[in-house]
Amino acid sequence: MAMMKRCMTLLTFSLLLLLAVSFAQTKDSHGNPVHVALVKMPYVGERNVPDTSRGPDYLEQGGIQKLLEDQRVQTKPASTTALTTDEEKAYGSWNKLALASGDLAKLVSEERRSGYLPVGLLANCNGILGMLSGLQHSGPTAKPLRVGMVFIDAHGDFNTPETTLSGMLGGMPVAIAAGQCLTRIRLKAGLEPALPTRHIVDVRARHRPS
Repeated sequence: MAMMKRCMTLLTFSLLLLLAVSFAQTKDSHGNPVHVALVKMPYVGERNVPDTSRGPDYLEQGGIQKLLEDQRVQTKPASTTALTTDEEKAYGSWNKLALASGDLAKLVSEERRSGYLPVGLLANCNGILGMLSGLQHSGPTAKPLRVGMVFIDAHGDFNTPETTLSGMLGGMPVAIAAGQCLTRIRLKAGLEPALPTRHIVDVRARHRPS
């Protein structure tokens, strides 16, 4: 398990480094460097484990911001999703994850409207709900933007409560985003409407029921 976590951290870090190089070669319409905002989402949403993970902090402490800046990408101090005192009292790990996803969405939409490209440092795959919601509601009006997703993972994360073998919420976020299950979580995250499946590309490195 520890080795798997280290491998996943290394993979995530490598992908972020690849993004950094890509960003360095991309400028806006005025020839200015890309502005990137790191947004940390520590809430996990799984049962029988702590509500939050240190994973996003480890990614930040590993030097991702300096890597971006070394590639001439302009950054700002990372922001962190945090529940209010009342939200912390809410019952249920899935419910807290949904509330935190709504808060993440607000951070993402604010950064996008300010001209920054939000890059999420997420505790796990469940964080995509808040990221998608924030991008969906980052336009100049209240009308949701049309967004799509290329999801690259070892698993498809397209299980539902009816198809999962493990019961892990972390195996369901793509299905939730697509409106296939757990509507209450999606709506609390602010992701409305759901993403049409034709707007989702699901690339899995391997497949094992989860």
